[in-house]
Amino acid sequence: MSALSTKARILAAAQILMQQRGTQAVSFRHISDAVGVCKATVVHHFSNKEKLVEAVLAHHRHRLLERLDKITTTQLSASDQLMLVLEIFRGSTGQGPLLQPCLSGILGAEPESVSIGALTIVQEFCESVEERLSDILRQGWDEGTFDFPGSVNETAALVFAFLVGSAMYARGDNGHQRWVDVSKQLMTMLGANRPCVAAC
Repeated sequence: MSALSTKARILAAAQILMQQRGTQAVSFRHISDAVGVCKATVVHHFSNKEKLVEAVLAHHRHRLLERLDKITTTQLSASDQLMLVLEIFRGSTGQGPLLQPCLSGILGAEPESVSIGALTIVQEFCESVEERLSDILRQGWDEGTFDFPGSVNETAALVFAFLVGSAMYARGDNGHQRWVDVSKQLMTMLGANRPCVAAC
């Protein structure tokens, strides 16, 4: 097993455990047990927990923004693009393709437990997602797909808050149906000219 693949497995296991339990409750021992390596191997790749959390966040941010960029560079209408974004975050509930909650939401609930570096990554991630949402909403406004009051940037911030909050809430009982219902309402509030399909 190469050092690179071992490090990747550690990152993957750490992300899953942190999503399930929160960063505070996960130890190097939990991660080493999940990967099937000794604790010293985890320490070899990540000298402390702060560095591990930052690496997990950076990896998660890169993957998610990569997916969002693929959506926003298509020739799809803004309404279709937003529905695909909803589908990505719907995966946060365990019902969709990602099967992983947005770590920014989890860390946002416990800022005292993470490093300045990790919080910076989260903040940059949130800003990057809002920028992409702004682009989608602006396109929708220009093409007549959306019709909403207020500024594009403030609306994008509202949509992102919905995505993160609903993705976390929807992991509870009846979560998937709740997500579907509020997603439809979001599209209605934005004045989408046709029903939400992808997020349902």
